[in-house]
Amino acid sequence: MSRTRVSVAMATYNGEQFIREQLESILAQTLLPSEIVITDDRSSDATLSIVHEVLSDEVCRSRGISLIVRVNEKNLGPGGNFQHAISLSTADIIALADQDDVWFPQKLEVLVEMLEGDPSLLLVHSDARLIDARGQRLSLSLSQGLGMASDEKRALESGASLPAILTRNLVTGTTAVFRRELGGLAFRDSTIDLHDGRLAIVASLMDSLRFSPQELVGYRQHDGNQIGGKPLSFLDTLVALLKSWLDLTEVLSERNRELSELLDLLGDRVSQRNRALVHRRITHNAWRIGLPATRILRVWPVLWGTLRGRYRRFGRFPHDMMRDLVMPPREVFLGLIRTLSGRNL
Repeated sequence: MSRTRVSVAMATYNGEQFIREQLESILAQTLLPSEIVITDDRSSDATLSIVHEVLSDEVCRSRGISLIVRVNEKNLGPGGNFQHAISLSTADIIALADQDDVWFPQKLEVLVEMLEGDPSLLLVHSDARLIDARGQRLSLSLSQGLGMASDEKRALESGASLPAILTRNLVTGTTAVFRRELGGLAFRDSTIDLHDGRLAIVASLMDSLRFSPQELVGYRQHDGNQIGGKPLSFLDTLVALLKSWLDLTEVLSERNRELSELLDLLGDRVSQRNRALVHRRITHNAWRIGLPATRILRVWPVLWGTLRGRYRRFGRFPHDMMRDLVMPPREVFLGLIRTLSGRNL
């Protein structure tokens, strides 16, 4: 009996420190991929040498794995790099792989079985165990680090994930397996910075996303993380509150444009219930965009909106409310905080 064809899509950039362990964990899967696609964003270290050493012709041939390695003509950044890897993948099922994590042996088997067990699903993802730079397990799971609330987890596990995903992205790429069809819908005519968030919202609009609470990945936390899984520190929270109100409203405007375009793109594949949810979210975002830039003038409408339950029904409470109350018209003190902390915040 032939095995299910699965492509692993990995985006690399200067990953020599951890990539060997990640590749070895992929080779140790109870369900081996049939293809590994690696797109490199012009690394200047030994990343590609390690790739070819671990995934030698002999190793790939003995396991029935096809290897595709491409170096980008120019630097694409994480989102564009992953989209390049996805576009080169030929299997009907694609698993995303970061260069610095560790997959537990049954990761592919469990998620592929979930996907094949329900033809309506386009994307499945799992929980993960946070690990440190040395690979030692930390006390938190990824869902705990993200502060995933019980109602968010229920929505993700039920398959009716849109209310949770509209509020914030809860899908981490390295935990996700999806049908190639979804990639074609998500990345049509566009390059997206957060590729996993785009896949998540498109699948959720069609009620085609589901979450497994099993921890199937060691999600590594280190200084080079693009996006980590630990709870925000006090400094991170402070910086988020002091960023520009103008920047936030631009993000909200872009989100509304994206949601409207996706509704048009997906057409009848989005249920009337989900269309209504999206329109309520768009209306709420437009209300926030229309709030005064000056903080003192924002206080009363934000408090009134809170009393009426607007933030609980349509946003992430109390996070969105606090940002709307506190964020200055333009950045203040961030240069000083960056200097004192020595971090690129």
